[in-house]
Amino acid sequence: MKHYYYTDEFLEHLAEPHNVGVLENPDGYAEERAPSAVCGDTVRMTISINNESIADIKYKVYGCAVVIAGCSMLSFLVKGKPIVDAEAISIDLLSEKLGGIPSKKEECLGVAIGALMSAIKQYRRNQDNPLK
Repeated sequence: MKHYYYTDEFLEHLAEPHNVGVLENPDGYAEERAPSAVCGDTVRMTISINNESIADIKYKVYGCAVVIAGCSMLSFLVKGKPIVDAEAISIDLLSEKLGGIPSKKEECLGVAIGALMSAIKQYRRNQDNPLK
């Protein structure tokens, strides 16, 4: 049986996650749940946009260590960056930045990325329909 050891980078984001919380009056909000009915991992993400860049990002996680570390690293990578750069982040890139994770836990990183993509979509919908 192969054992998996998490990297120092992963453990750092798990022990002291970046950007935890909720933004007041966010430009985009999303709640994403893991597709697995057993898991139940959930991420609530809020973003603030300025000049088509992610000015601020906050999240709350109800889930495993991989989701927590993944949200922390994701928020670190996209804060202050253009939306188009944020949309290009993949599970593979996020895993690489964390120093690798077990393949069976990749779904957890997908929850983090899915929450960000949904928050960006909500922001764009609000731009198209400012009264909603």
